[in-house]
Amino acid sequence: MTQVCQYDQGARDRNFAKRLLGQLGVGLVVLGLSAGAMADAVEKLVEADRLITLVDIELLSLQAGDVDGYRRVTENLSLAGEALRLGLAGDKTTHRKLSQRWDVARDGLVKLAQRWQTGPVAAGVAAMHVAGGSASHPVVVLSQDAEALSREMKVIPLQALANSGIHAHFTNQIAQLEQRLAEFDLALVPARLTESIDALSVYLASASGTSSLTALVQKYSPDSRPVLRVGFGPDEAAAWFKAMKTLMTRTMAEDTRGLFLDLEAGRREKDELLYFKKWVQGTWRDEIAAQIQYVAGRIDRRVDAAASLADQVVDVTKGSANERKSQTAHEYYVKTRARLQEGMASLETALRVDAILKRTNAPDRDDQRARLQAAKQALEGLKRGQ
Repeated sequence: MTQVCQYDQGARDRNFAKRLLGQLGVGLVVLGLSAGAMADAVEKLVEADRLITLVDIELLSLQAGDVDGYRRVTENLSLAGEALRLGLAGDKTTHRKLSQRWDVARDGLVKLAQRWQTGPVAAGVAAMHVAGGSASHPVVVLSQDAEALSREMKVIPLQALANSGIHAHFTNQIAQLEQRLAEFDLALVPARLTESIDALSVYLASASGTSSLTALVQKYSPDSRPVLRVGFGPDEAAAWFKAMKTLMTRTMAEDTRGLFLDLEAGRREKDELLYFKKWVQGTWRDEIAAQIQYVAGRIDRRVDAAASLADQVVDVTKGSANERKSQTAHEYYVKTRARLQEGMASLETALRVDAILKRTNAPDRDDQRARLQAAKQALEGLKRGQ
């Protein structure tokens, strides 16, 4: 099998992965972003999450010598690093966890390249006592490959093995081992080799029972969460906040309890629960909380802007006659009235959000309502020339 180190000649290129990934690490320069860029930061963290997850999956299926695949994974890791850099203004806990996952993925890519250079070395092969065998004996090589595949599978959580792409990859790898085994006289093959290959199939089959966990976890992923359209109104916003809060609290608690009960009854593996805790209770819960806080902040800023406009309208009524007359133009009246109406709608939305989230630190809504109502009355007075 072609080794990855053979695609570039000379010792100067044998540490390609370390040099390139070292450059990628420089890309994670910490840059501050303004509070107004919070939306972009949240989106960048979601993008980094998606790319790092893609890298994790691709690392599991890369074939030795697949240089194009290696470069593709490296490019995705680089893009994830850039997304992390631009997402620094987002939730700090989420950013820290994603950065740690990025480091793990980078180290995994480096180790993968190193493993391709040296080839898999199975422990305990010499103890098999294959008659007339040597390190290059076909049965020894098959044993090495079987043990290497076993180690690779065992470090992957069962729920990840249930992924269709990963499951298909390992199914194909086991089939190749079985085909190679069939070429030998089984009477001359150590029983432990046959048993080890059979055990691979049994272990992979056990992962099929974790497919339900995939659906359970998927509901919390960015692509499956409730969506709030840009021009949302009070009813839409209230429905979205209720759905997101329920997802993060009651639904998550019910799913966690169900997993614990399944684990106690032997229907789940411990690593499935750990997987749920890592993604759902960890990364994705933080993301949902950040989304809720960000949208609530947007609504607060809309109401605050409308209240500031209201103050300006009221101030105009206190000015000179010439100043008041200059503000009675029809265009000014129409535009200002529309903005005040939007402010009132945003205020109603904010009041419903305050109740849903049980906010104790919300702005003084009574004061904001009074300012908006005073501005509405003042605007009507200006129109009448008062």
